[in-house]
Amino acid sequence: MKIFSSIALVISMLVWSSAPAQAADRPTKVRIAYPPSGTIISAQVGLTMERTDILKKNGFSPELFAMSNGRDMKLALVSDKVDVIMTSEANFVVLLAEGFDAVGVASLGAGGNMGLAVKADSGITSVEQLRGKTLATMFGTSLHRPAMDWTAGVPDVKIIGMPNIGAMVPALESGKIDAAILWDPHMTDCLTRGTVRVLREEPLELIAIASRKFVDANPGALERFQKAFRESVLHFVTHKDEVNRWYSETAKIDLKLIDRVSRANRNYDKTKLDQIDIRISPAFIGKMNATGTFLFENKVISKAPAVEGSIKNPL
Repeated sequence: MKIFSSIALVISMLVWSSAPAQAADRPTKVRIAYPPSGTIISAQVGLTMERTDILKKNGFSPELFAMSNGRDMKLALVSDKVDVIMTSEANFVVLLAEGFDAVGVASLGAGGNMGLAVKADSGITSVEQLRGKTLATMFGTSLHRPAMDWTAGVPDVKIIGMPNIGAMVPALESGKIDAAILWDPHMTDCLTRGTVRVLREEPLELIAIASRKFVDANPGALERFQKAFRESVLHFVTHKDEVNRWYSETAKIDLKLIDRVSRANRNYDKTKLDQIDIRISPAFIGKMNATGTFLFENKVISKAPAVEGSIKNPL
């Protein structure tokens, strides 16, 4: 009996001692939302994470969710249906203003431009001519602020909300609305086809956002995610033809147009991992703070959050 008791004791000790190692080796579940047919660069990096094993090699059990816009991604993050979203500037500001404990963990830089577009043959050549006209945007997204900001000095502009780019472009091209805030690559696609004129534009900055709950519940996962994120960017830019084709097939956008618009991104011509820049720059933080102040002053959000307190840049 003593022999069996000793064997049982040894086995139990081995099982107990191996448990931490097994837990450490267990992949971290991560749920990521990205725009597969929406914002350029975010789409390509999201498709790369979904169609390669980069996340798995960095210790994750990933689940990728395709979502069409930042508003839907914010809702998914707040309702704990995803852990990370790949979106754009104002969406982070709105999340913080609404009291959600979110963390900015990486930036892809600019995903092309967003701009105020009118129908090409409308005769409208300046923002001032939008007086009494209808301007479409997507409320609660990064397109909301420019719709208000760029027309602030023009009386009687009627700003309306539309659900997605698939609704806005046909409405603008058919004359059902007078103007719309569009973004790349869709804006450049319309310009190439000669259907719109852009009156004003600026870069659309991209950001990856994680819930603080996910970061705190998984020590070390943030650093591994940022490493995988950087590796995904490198894979994308060193396999442009393949990844851009994925995006072209998903978004129904011309492959050459995607390449042309993507060339404005800071990482698009890089060839080595140490060249890939995914940091959230001081200039970007300043832009988000200014966006928060504008949205607060115009009663879109209840407070102007201090963005810098919710940034966790990669080391």
